[in-house]
Amino acid sequence: MSEIALRAAAWLLTYALHSTLLLAAAALLARRVRGEAWRETLWKAALVGGLVTATLQTQSGYDPPAGTLHLGTTVALTAEVAADPAEAPAQPSPAIEAPAEAAPQSASTESTEAASASTSAAAEGTESTESTVSFSIRPLVDLAVGLWMTIAALLIVRIVWRQGRLRRMLRGRRPVADQAVLGMIAELRRNTGLWRPVRLTTCDATPTPLVLGGGEVCVPPRFLVDLDPEQQRSALAHELAHLARRDPAWHFAIGIIEAVFFFQPLNRLARLRLRESAEFLCDEWAALQTGSPLGLARCLAEVASWVAPGRAPIPAGTMAMAEGGSPLVQRVQRLTTWRGGSHQGNGMMRIAGALLLVLAVAFAAPAVASSGERRAEAPAADPPKPQTAAMEAEGTAAVDDTVAVPTVQDGIIRHPRPSEPLARRWAWAVEQMGSRRMERAWVAWSAPAPLSAGPTWIADAPGTDRVTVNQRLGAPAEHMVLLATVARDGQVEYVMGHNALVELGGQPIVWLGPTTDEESFAQLRRVADELRDPEYREAVMEVVGMHDAAGVVPYLAAVLGRDGSNGVRREAATALARHRTDEALVALRTAVERDGSEDVRRHAVEAIGRMGHPRSATVLREITASAAGTAMRRHAAEALGQAGGADGLEALRRIALTDPDGIVARQAAESLERYPAEQAAPALEQIAWGAAREEAARQATESLGRFPAPWTVVALDSIARTHPRRGVAHQAVETLGRYRGVVSDGYLTVIARTHPDRGIRDEAFDQLRRRVAAERAADKPADPDPDS
Repeated sequence: MSEIALRAAAWLLTYALHSTLLLAAAALLARRVRGEAWRETLWKAALVGGLVTATLQTQSGYDPPAGTLHLGTTVALTAEVAADPAEAPAQPSPAIEAPAEAAPQSASTESTEAASASTSAAAEGTESTESTVSFSIRPLVDLAVGLWMTIAALLIVRIVWRQGRLRRMLRGRRPVADQAVLGMIAELRRNTGLWRPVRLTTCDATPTPLVLGGGEVCVPPRFLVDLDPEQQRSALAHELAHLARRDPAWHFAIGIIEAVFFFQPLNRLARLRLRESAEFLCDEWAALQTGSPLGLARCLAEVASWVAPGRAPIPAGTMAMAEGGSPLVQRVQRLTTWRGGSHQGNGMMRIAGALLLVLAVAFAAPAVASSGERRAEAPAADPPKPQTAAMEAEGTAAVDDTVAVPTVQDGIIRHPRPSEPLARRWAWAVEQMGSRRMERAWVAWSAPAPLSAGPTWIADAPGTDRVTVNQRLGAPAEHMVLLATVARDGQVEYVMGHNALVELGGQPIVWLGPTTDEESFAQLRRVADELRDPEYREAVMEVVGMHDAAGVVPYLAAVLGRDGSNGVRREAATALARHRTDEALVALRTAVERDGSEDVRRHAVEAIGRMGHPRSATVLREITASAAGTAMRRHAAEALGQAGGADGLEALRRIALTDPDGIVARQAAESLERYPAEQAAPALEQIAWGAAREEAARQATESLGRFPAPWTVVALDSIARTHPRRGVAHQAVETLGRYRGVVSDGYLTVIARTHPDRGIRDEAFDQLRRRVAAERAADKPADPDPDS
């Protein structure tokens, strides 16, 4: 273990030097930049950069300008002795050395020479004034590295134990059944493009909303009772921001880094600063999505009162809304003075700045080598890649069958005859993987893409310009490239072919060339028939829906009608939304009526709204009138907002005015926000005055504020002053407070002085007071150093 321990010790010491420099630089720069996004990028680069720079320096043999510190394997001790020749022993005493097999020759050369000199002097009877004794420090290095591994393992076990304790504590959580709250989270996901499923649960054991791994938000029961809808909406937006930013995964990884490198105290500072930045950025994200920073501030204050002092810390990878290092007072102050913008900066600029910081340390910072040599012995030549060895074994035949561009190391193996049937090219790809001993690879082909969302970009492409998969492979620009992860035995693990940012992960690509829409669809059918994992078959259904071949709609309709997996049927319904045919519409309507899964029925309703069929609005209106259960009728009303057209608008107006279910009527009024202002605003004003349910009238009043114009201010003033329903009038005052200008201030002033209802007068006064506070904050000179 000694040689491994020496290399590990050298790497750890290099990491300690580099991480200290990076984290100290991040701490200084974070006080000079504006915007939490910049601070977060700097801290992340510093936290991860030490791992990168230490590995680059210790593995590349690079000698930095600051020099290299050498971790020797022996230490020599020299002492003066008597110089009387008579006292010299008859036989020289050799120096005490480490066993030859335990120390490399280069490390013990100095001690050997010293011993030889001493021996020669004694043999010749000359005077000797020094005695040299050397001993190996390898046992100390072994002990230190072993101690580090033990402590790091214990700290990681503690993280895992805390995660398990939290899971056990939340074992009794249950799905939230409140349709109003579920509607909020569905709307927020739709508005922000967060399409991956989010599970909303509740549990008595948690005092505050939590974001758990795997796309789950857990809230306490009082979240559904004590918070008003605005506060609930703000809290859900904040938690969705954590999921969209992948904060749980990031902070779990940060916790692991802190545990493994416990000897670096600055890692703890980085973790705390990153958690603060995450909370600030999620607050800004939520305020932008809801338009109500004060609602979020009130929500934070309320949720903070639920948390008892002295609670156990929240485990790494779990984001709690009002604890776990969250600077609550500062967050509330930021929200109360928030003016609708943030200093995020350009994302590429932030990445470039962080990369420049890491490269500077990698180039200039000192390194630690694991021997007394200038550098550790040169690494052995890399063994030939499996692909290269296979090519050499195949000789000329391999060259005839494949054309590498330009070598296998570039990761692309091209089929020599792309005019062959795709099935034969696929079989050739599997054969190549076996002969080249590749565990897995991307097998790619392209097809016309009239229904795809757009190009697929490569996340790990070199250079500053973004590169598409089409450009990398040389596929036609108008084609959709389909990428399948295939194992050596031919089993498909994943398929993708849509607008995305893909990380190729360094896996080789077997490029089969372009093909027709029909051949591509036939190959995907074969892949789907062979797959047994429902998750992988879901991905295949998504890609199948992007094809326009004749058999696509019948195939998806058959899968929607009979497949045993809810997830596969759900993806089939979503894929049918791309096809504006009567057959697709009938299949989706049948699924809404007959499918046993509410999730599948909901996706079918949403697909009807998105598909743009001339009869989509009619079908959705019928579902709203006849479907069993409030949830499905609300989903249909929501989908009507996507269907568009005069029929959809008229259907929503009637539902909002007359539906006896307040949840459905409210959703219909909210869905009108998707229509142009000149069409939606008159309908919303009519609903505000004439809706049968107050929920719909209040929502219509709030939605009027989405269309800022002088005449909407007049309409809201009329509702606030004369509406017979107090809740609707109160909502109109609150909506007026979102406008900025002398006109709305005048209306609010009149309401605050003359309205007969004291509660509405107080609300108008509060809106004016917030306006004055915001204007004063805007006039205040900016602090050049926000953190000072």
